[in-house]
Amino acid sequence: MAGITFPLWLQNSKSEITESREWKAVVDELFAAIQQQLTESHVTYFTDLTEAEKSLFMDKATRAIQPGEVYKSMLHKVSYTLDRHLSNQVAQELLEEDPVETKPELVIEHAREGAVSLLRRWPDLKSKLHHCLNQRLPANIRFVAWRLYLQNTLARKVYCDQLSANPQSLHSSSERDIHQKCDALLTAVPVFARAFPEARTNGGIVNAMTRVLSYYHSKLRTSNRLIDVQYLILIPLLLASLDAVKVDGIYSAGSQATLIEEYISLTESRPAFVKDSWGEGKGDQLRDFSEDVSEELSKLDKSLADHIVSVYSDSKVSDGSPAKSIGFLGSCVKSMVLPLIRSMFVGFLEMPVTMYIWDQFIIGLDVPDFNVFIGMSAILIKLLKDQLLKASTPKELEDTVQRQAIFLTVESFQYEYQRNYYGKHKELLINKNLTDMPIVDPVQTFGVPAPWTHWSKEVIPERKNPKDRKYAREQRAAIRLQEQKTEKELDREKFLDSERRRLAEDEDFVKQLNTDRQRNENERLTLEEELEKERIAREETQKLANAEIYKLQEEVQKLRRQIGQGTPPPPANLPQPPSAQAPSRISNYTLITGFHPPPNSALSTEAPKSPYDVMTGYLHYAADAVNFVAHGISRQDLDEITSQYQKKVQSYQREAEIEVFGHAMTEHDWSLYTESERSTFLEEVDRRLKKKLEQDYAQFLN
Repeated sequence: MAGITFPLWLQNSKSEITESREWKAVVDELFAAIQQQLTESHVTYFTDLTEAEKSLFMDKATRAIQPGEVYKSMLHKVSYTLDRHLSNQVAQELLEEDPVETKPELVIEHAREGAVSLLRRWPDLKSKLHHCLNQRLPANIRFVAWRLYLQNTLARKVYCDQLSANPQSLHSSSERDIHQKCDALLTAVPVFARAFPEARTNGGIVNAMTRVLSYYHSKLRTSNRLIDVQYLILIPLLLASLDAVKVDGIYSAGSQATLIEEYISLTESRPAFVKDSWGEGKGDQLRDFSEDVSEELSKLDKSLADHIVSVYSDSKVSDGSPAKSIGFLGSCVKSMVLPLIRSMFVGFLEMPVTMYIWDQFIIGLDVPDFNVFIGMSAILIKLLKDQLLKASTPKELEDTVQRQAIFLTVESFQYEYQRNYYGKHKELLINKNLTDMPIVDPVQTFGVPAPWTHWSKEVIPERKNPKDRKYAREQRAAIRLQEQKTEKELDREKFLDSERRRLAEDEDFVKQLNTDRQRNENERLTLEEELEKERIAREETQKLANAEIYKLQEEVQKLRRQIGQGTPPPPANLPQPPSAQAPSRISNYTLITGFHPPPNSALSTEAPKSPYDVMTGYLHYAADAVNFVAHGISRQDLDEITSQYQKKVQSYQREAEIEVFGHAMTEHDWSLYTESERSTFLEEVDRRLKKKLEQDYAQFLN
């Protein structure tokens, strides 16, 4: 749908209508009607409804406002606007382009183009074609209309899937015979040779018909050959496609898929009496159809019906029904029109007449009660009245219908159909199939004069002589050239603006990079200074600790020498020996270390330790105390924390590389970049790494 373009006059009409106060008034009334329905249905929002419910609400609201004056004013505005813009465009073309067509021909051509674009954009509007009843559809409208009514998405999908999966399966084993018969039909049968004059020189038409029937025969999965009517009913579809896509495009893949889709849909939607005539039913529908035709024939021309009954009665050709009864006349009519009904008139009438009858049949496919073949069959027999009255035998009657029908014209069918069936069928198609979008027909809606009466008031440019027209064309060319130059200048300005913005952004980015680099450098220097100060402080602390340890070691050595000589001096802080009356709590531990056990503690029963072991344990405790003072924790824990921190930094660095490059970098990956690129990327990685560490530190503080 995205490739559909609407004519200029239709676009201008839409713009004017949607901006008019009549349109806005209708929109307001429609909104109020929908809001009332929502309130009555206890629904809060229109969007809460399903698609089917939305459509129902819109239909009810539209029908509710149709009798009002606001709605009628909008229809009058739409009709007048469409007529005016279409007339103005045609008048402009007549003045500037000097076309060969007359104004009415151009009006019809543009209206036809607008109708086709609307049908392609909104296929649901195909029911509006009911207003074309008893009219021959133009070739482009016929192609679109038949395609919409004979649409079969499933059949098309099956064909396309089979075409892509196994093209050989599309061909029938009898394709050679099918091709020969198609070629004979299109080139040797006069009625088809006149409709397809290119078939003798262009094999694409015959090949297209052959491919469709070959695929259809392969789908039947039967060894029996196709019957003649299966060939005939494809010919109108082929002609409709040929009128739209021309000879060169009839054999394309899209045209083939469309033909197959329409043909399969047509075989499935054939009337029941046609299926009976093919021998696919019990014959009841065909008998009822024949009786209906006989009733209509009796209404159209009683004398002709009596003549047919008398001819068959004299020849005693009857199915057992009483003479002059509807059943007897129906059996007579059945014998006369059966070949025509089997092929749905294809081959017995000129193709323009057949296409006209098929137009009426196809646009009524969506109304089950509509049957155009009954009236057309009765009209055909009536139009051959003069020749049939000369026949005296049933054989002559049947030969007359089958051979003389070729001389009938579209106009004769249209005249009789308009007199006898148009009103009844129009009521059946239109009045019983109303939709929410009306047909804009001021004559029928308002009773005003025909819409063409105000066309004399269109805005037509003043007619000028050839020199003035040439000068006007040159001016228009100069204006177009100036517009092109202006457009190029605007594009150039836009490009320059975008370049300037890009350069400014690049400069800002470079400045930001330099600022970040300088800040990072300053922070690095600050951290290095702090680290150096901490290192010096730790070295001083370590020196003091080492000196203290050295002093303690010297004292230990001195104590060892004194103990070895057997005269250990008593410590200065040892208490006086206890008296003999009180039990002594002084142990060997107290004598050596100078510390008393708690007053309420039991005396130690362990064997006394040697002075060497005591001093060694003391030195270990002193070393741990020095490490705690110097490092805050033990050296083993410090090594473990340092290892964990290094692993965390490495993990954060890999995450930063993944954010920048999309993956963790290796030495080979870094070697692919230049020195400047590596420097830039490393700065970005360092920035992201620092950000992650800062976030981690902030989280630790919190």
